[in-house]
Amino acid sequence: MKLDRFIIRAIVEFPNAILVFFVAFSIGAALLLPGLQRDPTPYLLPPSHESRVNLAKLRQNYTGANDSIIILLEAKKTVFNKRTLLRIKKMTAAFENIHLVTDKDREELLRLSRTAPVEVASKMHELAKGHIDSETWMRIDEIKEVLLSSPEGNQKILKALDTWMEKLSPVIKVTSLANTDNILGANGKLTVNPVFDEIPQTKEGLLQLEKQVQSNDLFKNILFSKGGKSTSIIIELGLGDDETQNRYLIYQQVKNIVENLVPGDEKEYIAGLPVVTGALGKVMEKDTQRLFPIVIFIVVASLFITFRQLKGVFVPLFVVLLSLIITLGLMVLFKIPLNIITTTLPVFILSIGVADGIHIFSEYRDNLASGYGRMESIEATLKHLTIPVIMTSLTTAVAFYAISMTRIIQLKHFGIFVSIGTIVAMLFSLFFIPALLVVLPEKNHKKTSNNRKEGSRFETAYADALVSMTKIFVNHPALTSFVAGIIFIVSIFGASKVLVDNNNAKYFLKDSTIYISTEKLNKDAAGSSVINLLIKTDSKEKEPFKNPENLKYVEELAAFVKTLPKVGKVLGLTELIKRINFVLNDEDPAFNRVPVHLDSGPGTKNLISQLLLLYENGGGDALSDFTDSDYRKLNIPVILQTNSSLDIYRLSHDVKEFAAKNFPDHLKVDLSGSASVSVAATDEIVSGQMISMIVSLGLVLIMLVFTFKRLSYATIAMVPLVMTISINFSIMGFFGIPLNIGTAIISSIVIGIGVDYSIHYLSRLKKNLDMGMDFSSALNNTVRRSGKAIVSNAFTVGLGFVALWFSILTPLIIMGWMITVTMLVSAVSTLALIPVLIIFVEKRANMKRKANEPRRLTLHPQQG
Repeated sequence: MKLDRFIIRAIVEFPNAILVFFVAFSIGAALLLPGLQRDPTPYLLPPSHESRVNLAKLRQNYTGANDSIIILLEAKKTVFNKRTLLRIKKMTAAFENIHLVTDKDREELLRLSRTAPVEVASKMHELAKGHIDSETWMRIDEIKEVLLSSPEGNQKILKALDTWMEKLSPVIKVTSLANTDNILGANGKLTVNPVFDEIPQTKEGLLQLEKQVQSNDLFKNILFSKGGKSTSIIIELGLGDDETQNRYLIYQQVKNIVENLVPGDEKEYIAGLPVVTGALGKVMEKDTQRLFPIVIFIVVASLFITFRQLKGVFVPLFVVLLSLIITLGLMVLFKIPLNIITTTLPVFILSIGVADGIHIFSEYRDNLASGYGRMESIEATLKHLTIPVIMTSLTTAVAFYAISMTRIIQLKHFGIFVSIGTIVAMLFSLFFIPALLVVLPEKNHKKTSNNRKEGSRFETAYADALVSMTKIFVNHPALTSFVAGIIFIVSIFGASKVLVDNNNAKYFLKDSTIYISTEKLNKDAAGSSVINLLIKTDSKEKEPFKNPENLKYVEELAAFVKTLPKVGKVLGLTELIKRINFVLNDEDPAFNRVPVHLDSGPGTKNLISQLLLLYENGGGDALSDFTDSDYRKLNIPVILQTNSSLDIYRLSHDVKEFAAKNFPDHLKVDLSGSASVSVAATDEIVSGQMISMIVSLGLVLIMLVFTFKRLSYATIAMVPLVMTISINFSIMGFFGIPLNIGTAIISSIVIGIGVDYSIHYLSRLKKNLDMGMDFSSALNNTVRRSGKAIVSNAFTVGLGFVALWFSILTPLIIMGWMITVTMLVSAVSTLALIPVLIIFVEKRANMKRKANEPRRLTLHPQQG
């Protein structure tokens, strides 16, 4: 039994059962939706990726390598005044006491205290009700010590206390003028003391403090910048990469401290990767709430404009809404959270899923207008559209699934679930819509002499305009081909200008607080992102990075990095040694270097050891930021005044090239850190884009050959896709739009949706020719039926993505208007190029036929 006959029989005999089944399945999926989670992590790669593994190792091996929130304070004249310094001191203390203990945690501890042993019940009550301070840890330890002496029956309390301890210390370290040590020397002695113990109360004291701070190069662009007008406070967090909600809570506490608890006259700018992560989660939530009603309104409006009746609006709309519910329910079932890209799933499912519904309802209505009865119209619709709908849905699903062939988590999940949503929408279109049309009342339609519904002036004018446009292309095939060729060549030139870049700060609008703060830090301070240069040696020498010869190469590398664009600060062991050597020699500029010029190598190595020992004995604690305990590995943190993965990639390339030319064989340089992960993600975006395009184009071509049984016709169907993709990339190239996580998926969208137009167009043309029509009549009917549906589809899908224009995330805004443009380009390419190309193919075929052999144009798609 052919598939269309099977579907027709099922719909005729069991329409109510089909409707109940689909609705029940949708209700079951809807019950899962409250469990839908969000994951705004900025890391596009999974934890198993080499760059993420290296980042984890970096944090294990060195202190100070975790993500940080950065607050830049900008005074009108100088931050070295009593009021500003007092504010910095109070803010530093407040930041150090940030915690994540919630009212819910307190209530749980109170509840448990009622059943706790007598000796700890009152202490637990006081802990739950009291203020959290530096002694909270001691109180918890005292309670735990009593409970651990007889742990039976106290496991829930111990677990609650462990939760408290985890939430008490999300901040690892705060660095500011109020608590940072300054390395000073006098009379050959080294001192490591706080920048200030007490705030100077005289003008002279403040000037002396300012001079002392600004004389330390280690502080430049961090503790002071713009000649003392600005200063930074750095809050290093101990949270995991996946703790996005906690990052947001800390960001909110930081904002509250800065703006409300410790206010001042200085301007405040808050930035850093945890800020981006935390804010992104809330922005995604707002976007979901904002975009869904917009896309619903747009789809409803476009459907009403297309069909001019309520049934034409609500039947396709109902289908895509249920398809969306099932798709999101499956995400919950498989524990897949929404991310920055899958947040757009409602827009995609609603806009793409409505396509089949439009074709089926449009065909059904045209059949009614031609004088068929309701059941005859449904049967005729399914006989004609079952195979095209299946093939278009499969090609769309394949194109989107190809996106998942990447290691970028967000794109992988997006590709998989849009594919699933497309197949679900196909099943609804083939079974649910016809079954619904069977049970819904239908008024009688009167057949007219010209086989069109009476009074449809708009549709008649609409179809006539499409026919007239097609005639222009068909009557001037050489000119049409020439113009298309010029457009293609110009598009290839534009596509060659596309750059690959990902900048998480630019996810936000230019007037957003986060974007402004990030740009401010990148302009007036050391920067807002960090890349770590990791140097290791395979030398068997003991403590090789106390050897001046090895440090000479490290110092040369650091000096080179300082000359590179977008570098705001270079830290590291050599910078620390230079400072110690400098102050121990009365701040003589000639000694602002690593001591490498003694006659005896071992003597110099011993001197370096002594300098570091003096620093540690003086209370210095920064060595673990820069070296391991055996001095076999070094970490050079480079603070960057950019968040662009392209800028970071260029810096990484320059560093590797310098090391390859200048380092001896036993010294190796690797790159790590959050910024390095961004570069790795960019590489994956490029490779993933290439793989997805090749795979999707290849699979779609195979499916088209299977459908039409001729390579030439399958190739014709591909031409509008290639043209649209090239135009898409040219727009990006000419307008400076980078290839990133948002724009990387547009080509697959073009392939997935654009091929639908080719299939519907060629299938209709074949059907008409098989019915005995001449080419002109067949083309006329194809344009009036399928051409009209294609334009309506492009109009509806394109308008659906207009919803993304109202996003507050830049990648989604750009994605939205680019998809809208490419959908229209795809439709026009199909209507203009396919008939012209068929003429060329058939003329060439006719030259091989006998002059007296009567032939007509034939296509050979698979029969449904």
